[in-house]
Amino acid sequence: MQIVLSLLLIVMPSLLFASDVTIKKGWQLLGAQSKITDMSIFDKDGIIGLFSYKGGSFISYPKDTSFELMSELLGGDGYWVNSSKDLTLSFDDSAVLDVGSIYGVNVVKGWRLLGALQNLCLNHVFNNPSIKSVWAYDVNSEWKLYTPSSIDNLTEITKGRGYWVNSTEELQLIPYIEISGNILDGYIKDARVEISSLDTGKVLPFVVTPTSLSSTTSTKSQEGGKYKAYINSNSASAYIIRSAGGDDKSSGETFEGILKGVVPNLSCSESNTVVRHITPISSIVSKVFSDTQKTSKSSRAVNTSFDDTEKRVSLLLGVDKVSLAGDPITLLQSSSVEDKNNASKLLRAALIIEKTAELIAKSVTSAANINSIQKSIEIAMDGVAKSIGSTTTDFNSTMLDITTLIDNSVLGFSDEKSKEKLDSVKDVLRSTTQFTLSIDEEKYKSGDSLSQIEVTQKAIELVTSKIEQKLQNVATSDSNFTEHAEEAKNVVKAIAISGGVGGARTLVKNQIDRLAVQNQQLDISDFTDKFLDDVTVVKKSTQYNEIFGNEITTEIVEAASVSFKEIIEKKVLGEVVDGNTVAQIIAKNIGALDGATQQSINNNTVAIKDAIANDVDLLISNSKSVADEVVLSRDVIKSENWLKEATQLMSWQKATSLCASSLARLPTLEELSSAFSAKIDGFNSVHFYWSSTESSSESTKVWRLFFDSGRSTSALKTENSFVRCIKL
Repeated sequence: MQIVLSLLLIVMPSLLFASDVTIKKGWQLLGAQSKITDMSIFDKDGIIGLFSYKGGSFISYPKDTSFELMSELLGGDGYWVNSSKDLTLSFDDSAVLDVGSIYGVNVVKGWRLLGALQNLCLNHVFNNPSIKSVWAYDVNSEWKLYTPSSIDNLTEITKGRGYWVNSTEELQLIPYIEISGNILDGYIKDARVEISSLDTGKVLPFVVTPTSLSSTTSTKSQEGGKYKAYINSNSASAYIIRSAGGDDKSSGETFEGILKGVVPNLSCSESNTVVRHITPISSIVSKVFSDTQKTSKSSRAVNTSFDDTEKRVSLLLGVDKVSLAGDPITLLQSSSVEDKNNASKLLRAALIIEKTAELIAKSVTSAANINSIQKSIEIAMDGVAKSIGSTTTDFNSTMLDITTLIDNSVLGFSDEKSKEKLDSVKDVLRSTTQFTLSIDEEKYKSGDSLSQIEVTQKAIELVTSKIEQKLQNVATSDSNFTEHAEEAKNVVKAIAISGGVGGARTLVKNQIDRLAVQNQQLDISDFTDKFLDDVTVVKKSTQYNEIFGNEITTEIVEAASVSFKEIIEKKVLGEVVDGNTVAQIIAKNIGALDGATQQSINNNTVAIKDAIANDVDLLISNSKSVADEVVLSRDVIKSENWLKEATQLMSWQKATSLCASSLARLPTLEELSSAFSAKIDGFNSVHFYWSSTESSSESTKVWRLFFDSGRSTSALKTENSFVRCIKL
């Protein structure tokens, strides 16, 4: 069976072969670049003869008595030529086939003599178990060999040269690379993944298998964010991987953004199997790298530039270059301390970058249209990348330079008012970024790493999603930007006075643990709507204004998640209300409690400070220690903080779950005692009520309070008692 090179029309223009072919003295193995029907072109002084191999037999020109006459050569045929001197042959350009330049190779069982129409890496084409060997006879009259099991001294085939190929079966081979990895912010399933040429920007068709092309141009990420694609290895100098949408398994939310990664063209000595994880960090590397390619297109320059880009970004983030390209979630689960440190830095930076881009995009584009918001997030991500790529400062300072981030992003938006909208929410964007910058890297490394990632992701969603809702009012409005920006600013204040990311993280962790008892997962969107409803935002932002004034300062926002109680104390201790300092007012509240509780507070200075902080309704840790629980006692005397009594008796475990499902909790024994003393309405005097205070001597028992006399007894958790929940 005759063998030809199967020309596959893909995306590139007509292949223009040089009309001049240089022939050296002696024997050479060459490849026809076009169909040649007039063999007299080889009737030149010095050419002794031509030989080719078709259908299992040699043919020759001029006719040799031992072989059949060679009447033509097809583009892609290999042939031997023997010359007595160096010379040049000129071919008619009209004979050149008007075809695409990306092709596959049809091989038959046994030997075939092929001619190369383009430079190709052998291990990208012939890395197939059916290929036994490929031989070349170079210009120095030396044989070179390639076998799939090992790269010998032949690594690439050169346009215009001829090659002997030995195969155990007939098949078509396509030059390809296999690109695989994980899509992750958290792991993202069902993301649409496509690969385009860096040179042209055009989306490339996938190779279905190493032996066939398809019209498919995208795939979906699977569980764990896994994806895999085969791409023709001669279709671009570098490849851009683009991932859109999907479901983030860490936050439980739909992922609205665009993530990218880059694969520079591989050298022929490299494997054609590439692992590339796609993350917000790889998106930054991709954009910075792409921008450097505007002035340089050579393969060597491409690879050098990519290496330099990775070094620059890894240095800025304080991680090694190998980790930069890795899967940070996998790295976090490593036993290596260095891997864990690198992973925690990457996860933190990725979350900050992605959220900043989302906030910028949602300030100018309605999220109602998924394609529009994805495009806007992509533009904003490119703006962040431009800032990172040109920065001369550290990562935190770069991300807080909102003015530059806006300037780098705004040119990509079509809305003429984008700059005006973004300027109106500049303080909100800076404050929210400050919140995300307070993410504690050490939290990622403590306990179950996957659980820590989930808690952090959902805490950031809790902090940012309400702000995003308000920014959407700015995006969809033609005027009143300042008014809508003020609404977003109030959410920032409410979050600040509730403890920022640190407070949100504690709240989310407690809620996840409570729901786990019922085998349920936390819906962070629903939880956010309840925790930060409009009434709560107004209340907390008003409290913020009373303490700090209307302005949002970096000091306050930064302190919110780490030492907010200290800054509150400095403010409130000196404040005078009706002739008394706030500290004196708190002391009076403490004095209204029972003696045992007062003694517990007086013995713990930290608890007193927490009580002061609680007086301005700060979010505090849901600790089970008496000292931390006592600080809530001031609010116990408010009847509106108690939910209605449950309609039936139940075990302690069920009581705990019931309260959690109502965004509430079981009261402590001290709180029940205070409610009894204050004669809070709604308690039945003949009922025992569950508390959350467990017995210190018997882990199977919990304290409960009898409302006939206020006496307390411990009972097995499996027993039934009445339940009344208290708000979080």
